[in-house]
Amino acid sequence: MIFKRHIFLIVFLLLFGTLLFYKLSIFPKPLFDWDESLYVQNGLEMLEHRSFLVPFWQGQPWLDKPPLSPLLLGIVAKLLPLPVEISTRLYTLALSIIALVLIYKLYLKAGQSRLTAVLTVIITAFTPIFLQRSQVVSLDVTLLIGWLGFFLWLEKPILSVLFLFLSVQSKSLLGFYPLAIYGLYLVYLWLIKEIKTDKLWQKIRIIIWQASFLSLWYLIALLVYQEHFVQAHLIESHFRRVSASLESHFGQRTYYLDLMADQLGWLGVLALIGFGSSLIAFWQKKISHRVFLLQNAFLPWFLFLNLTKTKIAWYLYPVIPQFAFYAGYSLTILKPKLIRLGVFVILGGYLIYQGIIQNNLLGTFYSQEDAHIKIAKTARQKCDNLAVLVPDYTRETYWTLKKMNLIIESTSWWGEHPSMVYYFGKPLRFYYSVNDFKKVQDQADCFVINSPDQKLVKKNRQLIVTFDKMLLYR
Repeated sequence: MIFKRHIFLIVFLLLFGTLLFYKLSIFPKPLFDWDESLYVQNGLEMLEHRSFLVPFWQGQPWLDKPPLSPLLLGIVAKLLPLPVEISTRLYTLALSIIALVLIYKLYLKAGQSRLTAVLTVIITAFTPIFLQRSQVVSLDVTLLIGWLGFFLWLEKPILSVLFLFLSVQSKSLLGFYPLAIYGLYLVYLWLIKEIKTDKLWQKIRIIIWQASFLSLWYLIALLVYQEHFVQAHLIESHFRRVSASLESHFGQRTYYLDLMADQLGWLGVLALIGFGSSLIAFWQKKISHRVFLLQNAFLPWFLFLNLTKTKIAWYLYPVIPQFAFYAGYSLTILKPKLIRLGVFVILGGYLIYQGIIQNNLLGTFYSQEDAHIKIAKTARQKCDNLAVLVPDYTRETYWTLKKMNLIIESTSWWGEHPSMVYYFGKPLRFYYSVNDFKKVQDQADCFVINSPDQKLVKKNRQLIVTFDKMLLYR
């Protein structure tokens, strides 16, 4: 019975999951910069150092992110008998399938139509950012799963807060977003006299309890790391990213509007129609306040994004299902069910054809065996430690940003290619200053420079290998 009722969803997810499972398993590519190598290395170092409070990077606590999501990636990388490039990506794919199921459940409840819910899933799955994040290691999918689960089970405080725990433990303060939206929704209901004061306070107490539970990690981390935690995690990693364009993440004021339009393409027209349909239905009292909340729960996040100064494409990830729903909800203007089904079949079929065939799903990869990967793997076999002088253009950008106060504590940790840390697997340090590099050149077992910096090499050092412009010396 369940299979028959949800046949369109099941068939699509089987097709989508099977194709990506095949692609990720048969054609593994190296971990790319930045997210993949960063979070996998975080998790592996947490296990190595037996630290479960904060992620680790090159033997040091990395206070920018909470620990759970990197730790799970480390466990997957360590325990599954597969190359890390396969195991961690299949784990992300599995989470993405779970997210698509939750998207279906949420928008089935919000749109009150299986066709709308399935179309929402198809549009979401083939949107470029979501499709890319389904195939690479990232923390975004656990954030989205947490948000979706919270709104799906609003009336079950324990279950909903466990979903939010996933969000908070993947993207920290962003995980609290649903609590804020739900609190504002309750105040709105109270203002229009839909709920009484005692009912409002009952709900607010639950929200306070949930927020307190989710804040326990912050309290423990604050006790352990004190002012350093406040500076690195709260001020630099969160508040400054809202107020400043950190680390070259610049963009015009309409960056996220333009990006969403680019992600949707011609579906943007349908999204506008669907959004208008939601407003009209609410205005005409054809849908309840609660349904309207579910239909538009992620829209305020998109509006907030447009106010932030740091512009990063994948910040758009959790609101993609929102606009996919708007596009799918446009089907509601087609009243005869037969016509609606016909349009769904044509539109859904075309989107699947476009996503798989036209956009070359199986032939599109996000990383290759580039020079920095090759040189790190070679160094792993021949060197005990490695000093890496980042290229001259990276050094120039770094010092320019530093003068503009647009870097944070961990900016200098990553170098040009943080994936080198994973693929080298031994002590490695990146240098952003020629003078600093000169001081350590004699002490380093090996070092990597780019060809324009060859004049810095002393005569007693031996060239081991060259890949493109990168040179490895011993």
